[in-house]
Amino acid sequence: MKFSITQAQLAQLTSTVQRAASTRDTVPALAGLLIDVSDHVLTMTATDLELVIKSSTDQVNISETGRVLTNARYFGDLVRFLPETELLVYTDDENSRLVISYGRSESHLNLYNPEEFPDVEMDNIDHLLTLSHDTLREMLQKTSFAAAVNHFRQVFTGVLFDIESEQLRIVASDTHRLALTVSGLDTPIEPRQFVVPARTINELTRILEDPEGTINIGFIDHNVVFYHDDIFLLSRLLEGQYPNYNPVIPQDFVSTILLDTRTLVNALERAALMPGETHDKGPVRHITLDIKDNEVHLSSYSEKMGEINEVIEDTPVTGETGIRIAFNTRYLLDVAKIMQNIAPKLQLNLTGSLSPALIKNPEQDDYVYVLVPLLTN
Repeated sequence: MKFSITQAQLAQLTSTVQRAASTRDTVPALAGLLIDVSDHVLTMTATDLELVIKSSTDQVNISETGRVLTNARYFGDLVRFLPETELLVYTDDENSRLVISYGRSESHLNLYNPEEFPDVEMDNIDHLLTLSHDTLREMLQKTSFAAAVNHFRQVFTGVLFDIESEQLRIVASDTHRLALTVSGLDTPIEPRQFVVPARTINELTRILEDPEGTINIGFIDHNVVFYHDDIFLLSRLLEGQYPNYNPVIPQDFVSTILLDTRTLVNALERAALMPGETHDKGPVRHITLDIKDNEVHLSSYSEKMGEINEVIEDTPVTGETGIRIAFNTRYLLDVAKIMQNIAPKLQLNLTGSLSPALIKNPEQDDYVYVLVPLLTN
């Protein structure tokens, strides 16, 4: 195998693929990066058996075809720090090594047996739908952060895709908060639900950073595939039935507050500086909101460090005032940062001091965030 390619092109291709490789060295092939050079295309593949990423480029000059397997992390780190120049990559078959030559310098990496790399079939994809990069990326950014890191019900560690005819809903929840966004579809599709692991969503979001183009969603057996011309991301689905989320979305409110998003974000970032109270799952910072006439008072207290008290003035309040409610500071800050990129105002709808609140864009109904308040002393 022998080819030349620019450092920038090789680094981009490698960084996309290598993150699917296993970080454990117990099975060397799963920690490997499969490099396959055909007549006109360089293809890289990595997998840990739960996630597969495969990407190709034709921006390469091929002298000899071939197929090798090397450690993904070391290869990726090495390529990232190479000089921005033309690279020559070839195999030293006698010593079973991969050689990367740059100018008068070169590096050598040991090779694994490529026959030990799992077969990755990307044929016979059952196509479901196609979305623009912008649409899917924005939907995932609005929701995926709300998924649980750990939960005894595995589905809460993933992101739900809920298709109803001409509408796609994406939902994430850790049971303390829920984020939901909706997008219309060009053509009707049979109702279907599937839950994608949060790790897969994180990698998919990286792939969608390019604002141009479309991404296809389909299935191979019981795996979901996100793909377009030169990249495939295949992932297992999380097993189990995602609970009906509609009943947890409040419909009736006693108070509605219209907050300036930038002002709220700045206040919450200052409040987040206060150390949190220690709980079973670690320190939790909380912010208390006192709803007054045309203003909201925010306070954050730490017995160890002190307190912060702020007033957000010129805040229209409809309905009851005098409500005092506490939230996890980070959970409220997460959605405030999302809303800051969408609209100048954030609508906070309260159902009481001890029941879930609903946060939305007052100008659109395509995104809602449900937040459960905290019980504090």
